[in-house]
Amino acid sequence: MDPYVYKRFVKQFIAFVAVAVFGIGGVSFVLYSMNIPYTQNDLLLQYQLQKLTTASHITTVVVGDSSAGNAISADLFSSLTGTRTLNLALTGSFGIEGSYTMLRQALHAHPTIRYVLVVQSLDVWRRPFSEQGVLDTERGLPPCAFPRLCTHPLAVAKYLFNPKEILWALEYQWGGPPVFAIEDDFIKQNDKTYANGGLGVDSVRPLSSVIDPSKPEVLEMLGQLCHDSGLKCVYIHGPLHEGVVTKSLDTIDAINARVSAVPSIRFTPEFPVLQQGSVGDSLDHVERQHKAETTRWYAAEFTALTKIH
Repeated sequence: MDPYVYKRFVKQFIAFVAVAVFGIGGVSFVLYSMNIPYTQNDLLLQYQLQKLTTASHITTVVVGDSSAGNAISADLFSSLTGTRTLNLALTGSFGIEGSYTMLRQALHAHPTIRYVLVVQSLDVWRRPFSEQGVLDTERGLPPCAFPRLCTHPLAVAKYLFNPKEILWALEYQWGGPPVFAIEDDFIKQNDKTYANGGLGVDSVRPLSSVIDPSKPEVLEMLGQLCHDSGLKCVYIHGPLHEGVVTKSLDTIDAINARVSAVPSIRFTPEFPVLQQGSVGDSLDHVERQHKAETTRWYAAEFTALTKIH
């Protein structure tokens, strides 16, 4: 091949790739900015943020993941603790990062908040840093609460210019919005559960022994936010199937050590250990009929740790 022709081909190819990359990235960013609810997570976040605009005189918030959403009834918790409580739980995809940012949202909307209950599944501690837990939930708040995102712009760019946004938009256009049903103030569980035998115990495995370095860091940030805001913050693990607990005692001890090291957060290593008959559609989900029972348990522990009465 003629050297001149070859060089021209290389330049044209590089230009094509650059245009394609920037074009796809640009479309992805525009779609992300439109904040279209492509997934159940998107719809749940909208549902929880909407509570902040309609509620009044809130004194207590519950933040966490689906283990909290399925275990605690805000109305019953309010009655038992004598507070006005919102349960703002998201899912594990948002991580502790999402809990931190939802607390920021709650404080921005309701300066009357004085108490916080953080309930996270033990499984969340193995998960890497969640950009979704920050960037999706902090809309309307001052950015850069997380230094690792402000000092690492590529991490933000990777999330904001995600080509999957295009695929999600196409699926949304062709198939419509995702199925989203609320039952008892959280996403409705699937029909097949461990309690009714729809799911089998063969999937019960120990927790990963990995603790991602970002999780203790984010929890320390949450503790600092509690301290700076004059809040009484309590951290309690989410419920978990007894089979997983039995196989994961060393890992749970290691996680407990990380949580108890945060001085501004009140912590108990106790948490609801679920028997098979009270486990929902995930090993850390309470079956709906047992939600009142676990709510009473969390309310009692919360009251004891905060000395609210």
